[in-house]
Amino acid sequence: MEVVASQIASVTPMDPVTITPEDVAEAVRRAPNWKSTGLDGLHHYWLKGFVVCHAVLARQFQEALDQNSLPSLFTTGITHLVPKDQDTD
Repeated sequence: MEVVASQIASVTPMDPVTITPEDVAEAVRRAPNWKSTGLDGLHHYWLKGFVVCHAVLARQFQEALDQNSLPSLFTTGITHLVPKDQDTD
């Protein structure tokens, strides 16, 4: 833990960020419609159409940024290694 603390000491803090519904709309607009879904199970196609959700998502993203810590859901993952071909061990 001391190693992490010493490395964090040299990191420049991020400037404050404000996420607006327009930011969410722009990000969703540029996203491909039918790519794999996240944990929510929604394709970008639906997020593009549910314009009323953009304000709610912006508020939730902003709250996550303002908290100085993220839920473990955002920082924990599982990686599955998939060989490129059958001959790969």
